[in-house]
Amino acid sequence: MENSFKKILKDVLKDIKTEAPEKENIMQLWGEIGQRYTQHAVPGALKNGVLYINVEDSDWMYHCSLKQEEIKEKFRPLFKKGVIKNIKFRVGK
Repeated sequence: MENSFKKILKDVLKDIKTEAPEKENIMQLWGEIGQRYTQHAVPGALKNGVLYINVEDSDWMYHCSLKQEEIKEKFRPLFKKGVIKNIKFRVGK
């Protein structure tokens, strides 16, 4: 499972729709969320200040939504810069 997660993460890095420096910041901060969550959810896109997190299924969407404030705290530097204004979770890629 670990190898498939690494492949998905690499694909997401290519697909995330934002400028390269912010993409690196997003992925670095996402890595600090915790392995339990990062194995089941990955940043998918940044559109109009909303960071969309793709989650494995509805169970993980629920778990991530419970942790939303902690996730926002990790992304505080990007909130302060105005890059991210909100975080939303969605099932799938």
